[in-house]
Amino acid sequence: MENESKVENARKILEDMTNVFGCRTDLDALANKMAYMHRTLVQSFTSGFVIPFVRELAHMKRNGRFDGRNQAACEACLAMCEALESKYEIGEDDDIALPCI
Repeated sequence: MENESKVENARKILEDMTNVFGCRTDLDALANKMAYMHRTLVQSFTSGFVIPFVRELAHMKRNGRFDGRNQAACEACLAMCEALESKYEIGEDDDIALPCI
């Protein structure tokens, strides 16, 4: 339960942040700052959040679970996943685990 609560709190913070920032300039600035976190944290964040998020949206596209409001995001994520799957020679359900050094 405690982990679910942490996850829900984090989701709400990200949702609120995205809603409040609203404009692309602020989100781009945040993405830029996040890219310069400690390099191990960048690796962990990418492997543990970015890739799973992208894969979930790609899964939505593959299964027709999108509409006009998120169609472009799902299509972009599907293209990214197809590139990752090709690079790592894996299937859509296989794990993409980046090494943590």
